[in-house]
Amino acid sequence: MPLSLTTYADADTVDASDIRSKLDDIEDFVNEEIVVGDLKATTWVQSTHIFKPEFYGSPAPRTHAVSGHTHYRNTPHGTADQAHFHPGISSSTTAIHGACATLKIPRDNTKVSILASMWVFEAGGAILVTGGNNWETTRAGTITVRTGAPGQGFTAVSSTERDVWFNTISGSAPSLVGRKQITYAVTFELDEGIREVGLFMRTFLQVLGVGGRVAVDVRSFIVDIHDK
Repeated sequence: MPLSLTTYADADTVDASDIRSKLDDIEDFVNEEIVVGDLKATTWVQSTHIFKPEFYGSPAPRTHAVSGHTHYRNTPHGTADQAHFHPGISSSTTAIHGACATLKIPRDNTKVSILASMWVFEAGGAILVTGGNNWETTRAGTITVRTGAPGQGFTAVSSTERDVWFNTISGSAPSLVGRKQITYAVTFELDEGIREVGLFMRTFLQVLGVGGRVAVDVRSFIVDIHDK
């Protein structure tokens, strides 16, 4: 339904909070509550009111729109584009190349959504899990979504831990059961300022051994910032 705003009479007092409140009402209406019938009922929306988004390329591909920003990364399939994590280097959490972004958050409690997908597998580990009913019993590593501010470290987003399992072996033929397509669809809030978000890998040295590694192949990473 159309937005109704309070009108002011002569000699009424209008302060900053009144103006801010009305602007918030208009932003909420345009970005969240407007329906087709509202546009057909009046002619207040003209083509001059519509702003096209701005597109930016490498090194930080993104789109800036009126009511939000979108950052996106896409890494194709291929050995040269894989990210490899060795336990001697990434036994602590390490960012996954091609799955991170630096964001400028406009205000506190801004909603941020991440959509991500990647092909992940273990290779060359010291432990070979046998077949039968022993699928997915030994973890080679974990992946989490983490956020932080530059120079202040990172914090894991709740309920985003995903396991990377050892490939199993049956006789002399290796199995691909440990190879997984890992996906994310998660929304959380960030406060105003420069923020860093991304997917982070942690490998387990005591399990992988010296020659083991976790590989991340073809992957996509999209971050939506929901401005008001």
